Amino acid sequence: WHRRVTIQAYYDLYRFPWRTYDVPMAVTGRDFLTQADWALTRTMTITALYKREEKDDAAQTTDILGRDITIVEPSRVQRLRGQIEMFATPQFRFRSRIETSYYDMPSISGTFEKGLLIYEDVRYQPDRQWTLYGRVSVFDADSKAAVYEYENDVEGAFANTRFSGKGMRWYIFTQYHGINRMDIGFKYWQMTRSDVTGYGSIARRVTL
Repeated sequence: WHRRVTIQAYYDLYRFPWRTYDVPMAVTGRDFLTQADWALTRTMTITALYKREEKDDAAQTTDILGRDITIVEPSRVQRLRGQIEMFATPQFRFRSRIETSYYDMPSISGTFEKGLLIYEDVRYQPDRQWTLYGRVSVFDADSKAAVYEYENDVEGAFANTRFSGKGMRWYIFTQYHGINRMDIGFKYWQMTRSDVTGYGSIARRVTL
C-alpha cells in the first residue's frame, strides 16, 4: 500500500432555450467541478471539492418609474467542501464534512448570499446483510446559497436534501438484505429550524 491522490474534474457548457417560471428567457451557463481524494492511510481518506457555476438568473428590481420589474443577469455560485472519512474498525466507518456555498449577482442587483453545512456521519455494518446509518447535520444558509446533502434512504426513494435557513437535521436508517432479494428498510428523521417562529398567513398564523 502507498499514499495515493486521485483528482477528478469536469467542465460543462450549456444552454436552455426555453423560458421557465423563474427566468423569462433562454439561459446560458457553464459549470466547473474538481475533486481531490487523498488516501492518507489504509483507513483514512481526505477529500477536497470545489465547484463553480455561472449562469443567467432572474432578479427583482424597480425601473426609473418605480415599477417592479424582472431582470436577467449573470450569477455565480461557488461551493467548497472538506471531508474526512475513517474506518475505525472494519465494521465502523465515520465521516466528517464541512461545506460552504456563496451566491452573488454583482452586476446590477448586488446580491450576495452564503451558506454553511457541517455534518457527522457514522455507518455500522456488522455483516453483509445488515447496515445501520446515523447522521447529525447543522446548517445556516441563505435561500440562494442553499446547501445540499445526499442521504441514505429506503429502496425506491432518493434523498438529496436541500438546506436553507438555520437549524439542525438528524436521521437514522437501517437496512436488511434478506434472502430471495428481499430488502427491509426503516428511516426516521427530524429537522428543527431556529429561524422560523411560525407558519401560515397573518390571519391564520401558527406560532411555534
